[in-house]
Amino acid sequence: MLVELRRFSHGVYLPITVALSMGLFALGYVMQIPAYPDGVDLDGTYVVLTQLGVFILPALAASYVCLDFSEKSILFYRDLGMGSVRYFVAKDLCLILFFTLGATIGLSVTCLHFGDFRPFLSMLLHFVAVIVTYFSFYTMLACILGTFIRSYFVSFIYSLVALYVALSNESLRFL
Repeated sequence: MLVELRRFSHGVYLPITVALSMGLFALGYVMQIPAYPDGVDLDGTYVVLTQLGVFILPALAASYVCLDFSEKSILFYRDLGMGSVRYFVAKDLCLILFFTLGATIGLSVTCLHFGDFRPFLSMLLHFVAVIVTYFSFYTMLACILGTFIRSYFVSFIYSLVALYVALSNESLRFL
């Protein structure tokens, strides 16, 4: 795990992951400014993360995992004694950790701007739940399928089918 954290933090994916997290957070925050100019309402950031995240996060997870497949780094991990489960968990935890870092920074700046830290913990837990769910699923798909195109295509089709099922079923309208 430490090897993967070191590799992730020295690579190109750390700034991309943190910037993407803060960018999604900022987009959701900017969308809420006209509706709530006086206070903190971070529901827009949660909506942006859940609605746009299904199209953006699979690309990040797939490119991060599939890079090892294309560079044949899998053999290096096997020599270190890492099995496929440890490999998946290490990749997944790196993405979750640094994406959560970006969301925490964006949430802290927003709460500091308004001087109100009451929604901080509840919104952070919402963000972490979505981040863990999305990255676990998309990293698993990338590990199973092995190529960026297949992984992103399957996750895109899955998202569209899930959206269609949620909209067509009356008992799932709350989703």
